[in-house]
Amino acid sequence: MPTQSDDDKASSLVYASDVLVKALLQHLPNGATFVVDRDLRYRHVGGEALHSLGLPPDYFVGKTVFEALPPDLAAAYEPLYRQALAGKPFKDEHRVEEHYFQTHGVPLRNPEGAVDAVLAVSYDVTDRKQAEAALRESEEKYRHFVSATSDIVYRMSADWHEMQNLFGKEFIATTDEPRTGWVDGYIPETDRRLVWETIEKAIRTKSIFELEHRVIRLDGSIGWTFSRAIPVLDERGEIVEWLGAARDITARKRTEEALRESEEKYRAVFESLDEGVSLLEVLFDESGRAVDYRFIENNRAVERMTGVGDSIGKTVLELFPDIDKGLIEVAGEVARTGRPIRFQHTVPALGRWFDVHEARAGGQGSPLVVAVFADITERKRAEETQAFLLKLSDALRPLSDPVAVQETAMQILGKHLGVNRAFYGDMQDDGDTLIIGPGYAADVPPLEGYVKFSEFDSDLLNQYRQGQTVVINDINVDVTNSEAARAALEAIEVRSAVGVPLLKEGKVQGILSVHHSAPRKWAAEIALIEETAERTWAAVERAKAENSLRQSEAKYRTLFDTMSQGYVEAEIVRDADGRAIDYRQLRLNAQYERLTGIPLEQALGRTAREIVPDLEPSWIEAFDRIVRSGKPFRFEGL
Repeated sequence: MPTQSDDDKASSLVYASDVLVKALLQHLPNGATFVVDRDLRYRHVGGEALHSLGLPPDYFVGKTVFEALPPDLAAAYEPLYRQALAGKPFKDEHRVEEHYFQTHGVPLRNPEGAVDAVLAVSYDVTDRKQAEAALRESEEKYRHFVSATSDIVYRMSADWHEMQNLFGKEFIATTDEPRTGWVDGYIPETDRRLVWETIEKAIRTKSIFELEHRVIRLDGSIGWTFSRAIPVLDERGEIVEWLGAARDITARKRTEEALRESEEKYRAVFESLDEGVSLLEVLFDESGRAVDYRFIENNRAVERMTGVGDSIGKTVLELFPDIDKGLIEVAGEVARTGRPIRFQHTVPALGRWFDVHEARAGGQGSPLVVAVFADITERKRAEETQAFLLKLSDALRPLSDPVAVQETAMQILGKHLGVNRAFYGDMQDDGDTLIIGPGYAADVPPLEGYVKFSEFDSDLLNQYRQGQTVVINDINVDVTNSEAARAALEAIEVRSAVGVPLLKEGKVQGILSVHHSAPRKWAAEIALIEETAERTWAAVERAKAENSLRQSEAKYRTLFDTMSQGYVEAEIVRDADGRAIDYRQLRLNAQYERLTGIPLEQALGRTAREIVPDLEPSWIEAFDRIVRSGKPFRFEGL
């Protein structure tokens, strides 16, 4: 008889003990057992795996493989069962619905040693297969990721002292084998301390490592990378390794550096500009109407021009509640249409004039507007002053009456400044009495007549005598004024004032004053008032001189026309050699006509020889002698 192997002996033992077989069939954990006879019919079936498939054991018993199994599975198992019936064990894996099974089949021998059945034991290996599939999928994805990504992928030991592998692409060196001392080959010395500090913190806190740092590139040059690694933890929460990815950010860092340099240059220019530059965000209401704008950015010139320092983030209405709303509408129009605009405007709260150029910043729909503005206050004041002085000169030029000059000048000045009163006074010889002529008054009684400073404010007169312009912004605050002067000013409705003395040859010749019934901070107006005072005084003096001249001329004309002697005012006519050959009669009195019989209209402007061709040369010689010597000469002639 043939000698039985250990497997055959075990199989015979299992077959011989029906009780043992049934127990095995019914209680095999996580598996199923099948006994198939030589007709490929199931004789015994059992095990927990059948329950996961929702099949009772009696489903198989009595049925052949072809009756119990799906056609494709029966076709697969028929040769395996026949192999075992032939005495050769088998091992197979197959899938049933969503489950995977691994089956081991061994022949069962009867007491005579003949194989008349097969014992097949199947284990549910679904979890293992799924894990293997997931691992394969993960590894496949990892391979694809490494191949497809532009990033550098690396793995590090738990303490980062060993680089297990790194796929450097074409950026940094690839490492397929574990490598210690990797820092020297990858990290420039300038960044090593920062890199290790960041690593140690990530290890200590078991958190993500994340850092932008320099690296040594394949060609030996220095580049930049953004590196990020996550810790892989075991079931105890300890770090096993680190998985990381790094990206080449050299181009971005160089762009940032260039941008930084450009920004520094821009900032230097931006801050050095004499013009104010503001980036504004126009604020619209629900109807699309511009209602305000916010300051996003200002250069230093803005603060210098406006005196407003903390303006970023604030709106123009917060800073200047009384600002002209038209300025907001203009900014809104620029933002809506994208059409730039240039204009001039004044901010009364600042007492300044600005030349402004506004343009939209950004594309269509952007609420941002760039405003570039220059302080043109001095220019505008100069223009206004020039226009005022020209108007003043034109108005005073034809006037010959000193009183009319004073009144006209004060009318023009008062209206221009918008004050309540303007007047000019002549200081008398006593140096104390001021005679005030007609002036300008609006909403207050006019002042006219005389004022004695000794009865009003001697301190004020002393200031005038020193040539000082007296400026009072508010009589209730200006403590330099006496109580008597303050009371006198209040009585004539004066709250603020400017007085300009006309000091000539050490004496006050006149005073020009402007009054206002409310407090007023006088600034640029002071120079204008002083200039007006000088021009008014000059015009008044001119008018006085012309009046005196007219009076003198009238006296002289009376004497000239009534005297008994003939009068001739003549101009010597000379030849090319400078020899006196004639004289022209420029001025004649009435007695000339009576003495000569020659009508004045015929003689005036003509030469003596034109009137008397045979005139004695002695007349011409006499006239020439007088001109040359500058001495009077009396002679007789025909």
